[in-house]
This record gives sequence, structure tokens and C-alpha cells, in this order.
Amino acid sequence: MGYWITIGALFALSQLFCYAWFTPEITPRPIPFIRFDKWFAWFHYGSAYILSLLRLPFAILPYWLKLLRFVFFKQHYQVSDYHIWVEGLRIVGDVANWVIGVMLVGHLSLVSPVIQCVLYASIIAEAVRLFAEKGQMILSALWQLFPHRRLANWLNKKAALPTHMLRYCEYYALDDEDRIAYILDTLRGYAAANPDTSAKLAYLSTLRITLPAHGMRGGHVRDVARGEVFIHQSWTSDPWLLIGQALRRVPWMFDPRYLRRPFYYRSQSNRLATLFVLSNLRYCPTYAFYQFGHEIKAARYDFFYRVLRRLKLDIEPQVQANGTFPFDQFFGYIRHKLGKTPLTPPNPLWSDQAVIADVKRRTISGEQLSTLDIAVQYTYPLKYVEEVLCSSV
Repeated sequence: MGYWITIGALFALSQLFCYAWFTPEITPRPIPFIRFDKWFAWFHYGSAYILSLLRLPFAILPYWLKLLRFVFFKQHYQVSDYHIWVEGLRIVGDVANWVIGVMLVGHLSLVSPVIQCVLYASIIAEAVRLFAEKGQMILSALWQLFPHRRLANWLNKKAALPTHMLRYCEYYALDDEDRIAYILDTLRGYAAANPDTSAKLAYLSTLRITLPAHGMRGGHVRDVARGEVFIHQSWTSDPWLLIGQALRRVPWMFDPRYLRRPFYYRSQSNRLATLFVLSNLRYCPTYAFYQFGHEIKAARYDFFYRVLRRLKLDIEPQVQANGTFPFDQFFGYIRHKLGKTPLTPPNPLWSDQAVIADVKRRTISGEQLSTLDIAVQYTYPLKYVEEVLCSSV
């Protein structure tokens, strides 16, 4: 155990050093697309998919604890909620769950060797997930705690700094809004030689800082119409996190030219967003590492929803008309059965045909809708409304 702790500590220290030494430059050399990028993305997505199924035993205890808490205490921590202490406890709980699993498997000496091999594979899969997802989250959080602006201003007074440290000072001496502009210029500079990534980044206008209590795991994480991706203020201290969030949540997939509306999140748009991040690994290596770990947890939903559809049982909810996804589907059903809330019918994204008909009806009745009004009210990127939809309205 001490051996692995030492390796983990050395990895963390080296990565924190890389955060400082490899601060992105504002006008980087374009990174051209190569075929390896797509192969790399699919290989790691497939690996995460397999590991996600292997780690299923570790998903049982946390889910039952959440269910019991909801049934007995009528409390449920939703995906869209955010409390820093709860998020910390989630990490501690995940590690404790893994330790309990390791201890239980170590005492199962009577089961068959085949079952033991599967259980050990499950332990390894969960360990990889914790290391990649939770480990990267902890490292990013630690880096965000450093007083970077004060340190950068102090270093700026010194002479003969290495070029890499000058980049660190240039970025971290900026205020939050200027850091956002810096990172967007960097990202677009990276993608200048990649037509596909540049085309999708055209749907991104800016990163908008929201309140600290605004949850970022789900819910309203972007403004589709205006092309804004929401972030927390502290995230500007991690430029790789900003690049990763911009790639992950840029709203290109709300354009029907990329993905037909209405669409599913778990088995459609999540896969596209994940592959987009992984195929652009060279823009944000730390975030891609996190994304790989996160997919080890999330890919199982894709598998089960697809299997159920094969069995003619389509229970997966679609992305809603406001661009959000109902992550807590089962808990919402239980809450309805307990008589707490009505079970509202699904209200998926509008299709082009429905939007055109509705806009024409409203126009006849005297309403004057601008292109931005249409984009906001029907959750479209403004770019698509201007280029395609308005010609049919």
C-alpha cells in the first residue's frame, strides 16, 4: 500500500509542476488534426465502456444508500445540486466503498476462481476510475487554492524568468474575465488547423461565471442560444479545466445538422461530447484524463438503455425543451408514488417542423420574434437559426 501511495504522491507533485510549467500561451502554434486523435478517442472511450461494466459491483452500495436516505429521510442530493462539503464527502464515500470492496473480495476464498477474477477486475476498474476522475478533481481543487495572482505579481518583479514561468505570470496576473478571453484565444489558436473542431467551437461565444452554489454536474450548465458555457470563478485558476469545459459543453450538438432533435443524453449526446473531448486530448490533457475516468462511471447507462431498447422497452428520457436532462428519473418516479409531486409528462426538445409551425402561428397572431428570441425560446444555437431555420419560417 505504501508503494502505491508513494507513486500517487509523485504523480500529483509532477502534475502540479506541469500546471505551472506548461501554462497555455495566448497565441499558440495550431495543433493539426491527425488520424491518431480519432483512434485514440475511440480506443479510450471503448476502454472506459468496458471498465464501466466491470465496476458495476461498486455502484450497488452507493445507490442503495441514496435510496434509503430518500425513503427514510425524504432527502435526495440531486445531480444539479452543489455543496462543496457534500462533494468532498462523495469522494470520501467512493474511496471507502472501494476499500470495503477490496476487503470483502479478500475474504471470499470459497468462490470459484472465475468469479474471483471478475471481482478483481472490478476492483481494478474502480481503482482506475477513482484515480482518473476523483484524483484529477482533487488535484485541480488543490491548484485552485493557491494564491496565483499574488504569486504571479511577485514573480513579475523578478528578472530573467524562464519563458514558461513568464507564461504563468502573464496568465495568472490577469483578472477573471481577461483569463477567460486569454483561454478562448488559446483554444481557438490550437484548433485553427483542425476544421472540425474549429467549426464546433464557432458555437461558443464565451465562458460565463456563475454563483458558487450553481451546480455544474447537471442542470443549467450552458446557454445554448447565446453560446455561453457556465463556469465557477475559481475555475479560472485552472486553464486546462476551462479548455475542457469549453470543449465538453459547447452547444454544437443542439444543431440538428450534427444530431437530430429530439435526442437522448445518455446514449447519444454524451457519447459525442466525450469523444469530442478525447479527440482533442492535446488541447487539455488533464481534463481528458478526468473525462476518461468519468466515462468509466457513466458509460453503463448507455449500455443499459441500448439493451432495453433492443428489448422494445424504451425508458430513457430525452433532453428536455430547456436543454437540461432529468438525471434523477427513478427518484422522481418514487417521489410521485409517495404522493409528493405530480409525474409530469416529458417535454423534449422541439423539432424543426414543430418550431416552424409554432413560429408561423405566433407570427400570424401578431408576435414579432427575432432570431435570438427563437433561439432562446426553442433552445437552438443562434448560428443555426440564422443560417437555416429563418429561411423556413
